[in-house]
Amino acid sequence: MVDALDESKATLVTTLDENLRSARELLKVDSFDYWIDQIADTELTEIPTTNYGVDEARRIWHPPPDSRSSLESALTSTCEALLTYCAEDDMCEAQGDYH
Repeated sequence: MVDALDESKATLVTTLDENLRSARELLKVDSFDYWIDQIADTELTEIPTTNYGVDEARRIWHPPPDSRSSLESALTSTCEALLTYCAEDDMCEAQGDYH
């Protein structure tokens, strides 16, 4: 996943989709189904990936997750950062504490 963050948007989204599908099978969870469906149902040009979102994803993966639950959380957070519009001034510093 980390290497894909330096690639093109198409490669990044394809790699994310592959990782989500693999993680769904390995972890035996359905928590990634929403994001897998969103990738499948949305044209690449319509996915609002931003430079800030990519930077957020890089922060999520450093240090890499070291447990099953942290991997699931990292992938979910990565999807939010890469597949939704994300700008630095969208959130106040305390928003993460309350949501």
